[in-house]
Amino acid sequence: MRLAGGGTEGGRAGPVGVIRGMMPFASTATPPFVMNGARFKPAMSRTHPHSPAGFFAPPPSFQTRSPRVTDAHPTTPDPRSAPLLEVRNLRVSFPGPAGTGTIGAVQNVSFSIERGRTLALVGESGSGKSVTALSILRLIHGPGQLSSGQIVLRSERAGVIDIGHLDEKSGLLFKVRGGLVSIIFQEPMTALSPVHTIGAQIDEVMLLHHDVSPAAARRRTLEILAKAGISDAERRYHQYPHELSGGLRQRAVIAMALVGRPELLIADEPTTALDMTMQAQILGLIKALQREIGCAVLLITHDFGVVAQMADHVAVMHRGEIVERGDVRAVLRRPQHAYTRRLLDALPGRAGRVATSRGGNPPRP
Repeated sequence: MRLAGGGTEGGRAGPVGVIRGMMPFASTATPPFVMNGARFKPAMSRTHPHSPAGFFAPPPSFQTRSPRVTDAHPTTPDPRSAPLLEVRNLRVSFPGPAGTGTIGAVQNVSFSIERGRTLALVGESGSGKSVTALSILRLIHGPGQLSSGQIVLRSERAGVIDIGHLDEKSGLLFKVRGGLVSIIFQEPMTALSPVHTIGAQIDEVMLLHHDVSPAAARRRTLEILAKAGISDAERRYHQYPHELSGGLRQRAVIAMALVGRPELLIADEPTTALDMTMQAQILGLIKALQREIGCAVLLITHDFGVVAQMADHVAVMHRGEIVERGDVRAVLRRPQHAYTRRLLDALPGRAGRVATSRGGNPPRP
């Protein structure tokens, strides 16, 4: 995450502060199915403008506290034997109008993501999807707060980490942000510094999170730009964000998110404001790079067509709660909750294909 106000990262003098990229169910092959007249085959396998400068910087000594290991898995010797990420009973609240107490933006949300798999978190605007995603990286700040719950990351590189209980100044939290977990924000123009070149911004990810020389970081940046489908990577390396088209900027943000080979990628509406052709290209790029580095993906979207194309599993959110979750094929073909059925009924060409119950109103906060 790059902060336009400037700052330093990890004790290094840097142009700006940066965060980089930054249900276990069996998957079986099934024939493609049709949605909105298109055939889909289920998948097989920014900057935040309000963050203070230096927020992501570790303390000068970079002393890492011992990670808090959740009591639920005290004897697990191999983190690969359990889901990569587990979120348990997460609650995020914000203060309501004067005298009304707090409002639960996210309430008792629980889900897990296996290594190499994609979970789609789907729902209408305001359902709590992005707040849930930001909570994983501890990017919810006053007046909002993580009221309760656990966020457990089982990293092959850093062991089992209870992210929700890390100290805000912990070097381990810095390692998680942009290193072990990276994020693609919705709008690439706010995720990139307008006063630094594309190459310098991606280089910084490698320099902050990996022990490499500037020359090695530059080589890796050129390599990931090429893999991200950016032609003439050498020239683009020296260009500024405003010199690129919207599609190229989004490719650059994806390259930044994946250059450090994170174990989990959070993609928050990665195709917002892109036309359908560019959307398909960007989604294909994310899938291809995911297969290459083997990371898990948490995909935030409101588009069931994207869910069908990208996800292995899906969780449907409404009013801050997960109302239905499961294998993507089962949920799309046989939705059990009334809200999920209504969402599918709202798709063009889907009217009458999914029986909509008149009862079972979605829960209120």
